[in-house]
Amino acid sequence: MKNIIWNEEIAKDTASVLIGSGVYSIDFKKNKDEWTKLPDGTITPCYCNCRYINRSPFQTRVIVNYLETITRLKFKNAEIVVGLATAGIPFASLLADRLNLPVSYVRSKPKGYGQGNLVECNPQRGLKALVIDDLLFTGSSLMRAVEALSSEYGIETVGLATIVSLSSWESKENEWKFFKDRNVPLCSLTSYSHLLEELLSKEKITKEELKELNFYYLSPKTYEWK
Repeated sequence: MKNIIWNEEIAKDTASVLIGSGVYSIDFKKNKDEWTKLPDGTITPCYCNCRYINRSPFQTRVIVNYLETITRLKFKNAEIVVGLATAGIPFASLLADRLNLPVSYVRSKPKGYGQGNLVECNPQRGLKALVIDDLLFTGSSLMRAVEALSSEYGIETVGLATIVSLSSWESKENEWKFFKDRNVPLCSLTSYSHLLEELLSKEKITKEELKELNFYYLSPKTYEWK
């Protein structure tokens, strides 16, 4: 996982929060035509929606507490907190308030009118940004945000923090190289592996299903489900 996970205990607790709140769900009993269809057309019995965290003030505080801890210890040079639309915005806003920092957000696509920028809130130019998103999968949204902040406002990204990493970086060297070349560290509260361990411990999946999910993790675009 390229040391993306910042703290093992936090990773386990965050996984417990996500599974317990229904943020990450899985159901092998459903017919495959009812499985989740991803943007690239592939299907999966798994679904992760970190927006669900916001319905619980307690769970939201837990996540923001962990993000604050990481920021104060690892990204203390951040001068602005930037959320990615849409799921990263509420966490970025709450974190910025805790840190007494300005907040901005990056759109998923340019606005259809006005200046057509991706970066909103008209941040001060030249700041150092911590970018917040809900999950890391392909890395494309984070790459787009890093480039938009730099090109539109001269903002340097000094860190990227997500709630969960669902990415197998071992098979995504090009994406990893993008951040490494720019000296932008990535941090995630928890990972796919921690989620699977929590699912197994709660008997929500079997050991055979765990094995299959691990194979899927290594090659999600080409994996053929049994």
